Amino acid sequence: MLPSIPIAGSSAQGASSGESSRVSSDFPLKLPALRAVLTRPADRQMALAQRLHAQGWEVLSLPALELVATGDSTLNVQFRPEQFDWIMFVSRTAWRLYRASTGVCWPASTRIAVVGQGTAQAIAGDFAAGLLRPGSGEDVSQPSCQAPEILTPEKNDSQDSEGLWRRLEPRLSDCSRVLIVAGRQGRTWLRDKIRAYGAQCEVMECYQRIVAPVSAKAEWTLRQWSRTNELASGGVWLFTSQHGVQASTQALKMAGLLHLVYPAAVLVTHERLVQPAVQWLGHTRAPENTPVWICQPDDDSLEQGFEQIRLQSVS
Repeated sequence: MLPSIPIAGSSAQGASSGESSRVSSDFPLKLPALRAVLTRPADRQMALAQRLHAQGWEVLSLPALELVATGDSTLNVQFRPEQFDWIMFVSRTAWRLYRASTGVCWPASTRIAVVGQGTAQAIAGDFAAGLLRPGSGEDVSQPSCQAPEILTPEKNDSQDSEGLWRRLEPRLSDCSRVLIVAGRQGRTWLRDKIRAYGAQCEVMECYQRIVAPVSAKAEWTLRQWSRTNELASGGVWLFTSQHGVQASTQALKMAGLLHLVYPAAVLVTHERLVQPAVQWLGHTRAPENTPVWICQPDDDSLEQGFEQIRLQSVS
């Protein structure tokens, strides 16, 4: 369990796997309609949106960020997998761009570490599909290679850099060579921890985050919701990163929509996102004590988080 978080006189316990917890406990939650706003990058939305739709939610896909490849052609020479003992991928996008940049050969001696279970599943799926071949000097008679060890945080631990570090630290030595594949301005805490331990650590920045504009369809939907002029008519908003909260604020302001948003609640995936979410709510038309909930970032937990919010709402 994550530690308690004092918010405006209330507190919340963070969520272990499959649980969600409420930050504000004394304000009644109203859901005039089952509406969910998903702000993750577009390629992460579909599976969760389909699950929520099957549960009766009206789902608005409103990506806050676009992830754009840096396009640096020198990266495939500098950061080939055989040069490292561990390669850490911070997202599915990081894995996809790294594989596209460096080719399809993977040495058995290079192990993989990831923060999220979704990224681990995507990597294992690519190996299972035969998309990667053995590295140079290995058994190239085989058309594909088996997935190496993929290290993730414990399921009941926080799904973040700290959770991954607790598993990675005992596996390192001062001779370990580690590569972190990330977006720009990402995972500096892990880099610093690994270097302080005495291991070698390099960072490959393979993509950058830019604010995603609000689509015409999303703008029309938000304006329609606002016309009901009923508090909490804007649904439950999901945020999974601080960059996403900031980008959502900027995009909605640019579209002239932020003052039209009536959130019923916010669902976040880490305790560090609670304060940014509360600040975001302050820019909207949400009541002062609009509740913020915390759950784990995998789709199973997110689906359960939305369901718990629905079950605790009042008519």
